[in-house]
Amino acid sequence: MDLRKFKRAVMVILLGITLLFLFNLFYLKGLADAMHAEAERVVQACIESADSKELQIRLQKRRAEPKAQHSTIIIEKQKDRDSIVTMRNVSAGERHLTVVSVVPAESPYIEFEQLAREVRTSIHTQIDDTLPVDLRALDSLLNAELRLRGITLHVDHSEIVDELTGRVIRSSARSNASTSGHVATYPFNLESGLSYRVFLPSLTGVVLRQMRGILFTTLLLIVLLAVAFRYLIRTVMQQRTLEEMKDDFTNNMTHELKTPIAAAYSAADALLNFRQGEDPVKREQYLRLCMEQLTRLGGLVEQILDMSMERQRTRELRLESVDIGALFGRLTALYRLKSDRPVHFHTAVLPADLTLRADPDALSHAVGNLIDNAIKYTPGEAEVSLAARREGTFCILTVSDRGIGIAPAVAGRIFDKFYRVPGGNRHDVKGYGLGLYYVRQVAERHGGRITYAPRPGGGSVFTLSIPL
Repeated sequence: MDLRKFKRAVMVILLGITLLFLFNLFYLKGLADAMHAEAERVVQACIESADSKELQIRLQKRRAEPKAQHSTIIIEKQKDRDSIVTMRNVSAGERHLTVVSVVPAESPYIEFEQLAREVRTSIHTQIDDTLPVDLRALDSLLNAELRLRGITLHVDHSEIVDELTGRVIRSSARSNASTSGHVATYPFNLESGLSYRVFLPSLTGVVLRQMRGILFTTLLLIVLLAVAFRYLIRTVMQQRTLEEMKDDFTNNMTHELKTPIAAAYSAADALLNFRQGEDPVKREQYLRLCMEQLTRLGGLVEQILDMSMERQRTRELRLESVDIGALFGRLTALYRLKSDRPVHFHTAVLPADLTLRADPDALSHAVGNLIDNAIKYTPGEAEVSLAARREGTFCILTVSDRGIGIAPAVAGRIFDKFYRVPGGNRHDVKGYGLGLYYVRQVAERHGGRITYAPRPGGGSVFTLSIPL
């Protein structure tokens, strides 16, 4: 996939997700506003209901008084008036009459609400002076009404306020009463301009509880979408990285294989076409060169085959008792001869007769790869330290050097197949990105692991842990 097309596709998807998220936020805000307004209407209805019940309690108390003067409320229907409900107070001797005129409206519900409001206003006008409103009882009744409607809010306190002057006439507030949160105002006496002012906690919690299902599913969908998109991007980038590493491997392998082929071809051509074979010294020299290059070529091919995943999966481990000291001796002697520059080895095995049950060939190739890397990535004379020790039920093998080291940013990827450290893809430092991958495969097939750590003062330390 072309990188530019991939970037454009990613940008389009990100833009779509962003627009979807913004639309969802806009929708949720509108829904929250609507639910908040509905909660305010419910609170108003609760205050109205609590006021009616508080009036009933006071009326019962007043009827129980022996000398109480009772008022009469007369309700009359009128059909030729424009207003729905009107109210007037009249006196007939010692009796106080309240006449409420009701005009039928299109909605009986509206007619009833208007009537009930006028009746409550009349009752407040007649009894509030002699029997004041019990605000504590009103708070209790309001709490009960809120619970009945599923609103888990507790009234902090309430007040009676003169809307004309803004003066607080009476309050049920305690010393530590709160004035924050939601404030609901309900006019209960239109004639005198008196209103209830009720202090409640914020309605936001009520709205959030009502919306928790929608919010949870929305958040879950967003998280799932983000995770899926991240997984998609990561998978695509890994595939691109793998393709790039395969291309890098192919280029390096081609160069590595062509070099000994070209050298052997040149030597054979000199012997056949330029009469170099007539000179015994030169003939031996060119034949030896051919043998060296062909041996090198065979070793490269065998190394590639050994490192292939398919071969590692099918090849069974041949476990034997391996003498670590003898293994280090063979490898140090081999790499002194193979290296084109001086190499200084330091070995330490504790105890000296330390042995390990492992596949001798696989273990030798794994440790050899670590030594080869230590030599290749050390400028000038190389200094390599080999150490082995017993630690519990594990044998700990370490290979350290004083080379260029590995940047922390890429240290976590050095054991991946085909991966080469950036800057290491040079023809003076040969490799396919398979050496450390092969070491990890050997360690894991033996039930162990391989780790990397920077060496203090510069260089690298590779630790191979394998069960005894």
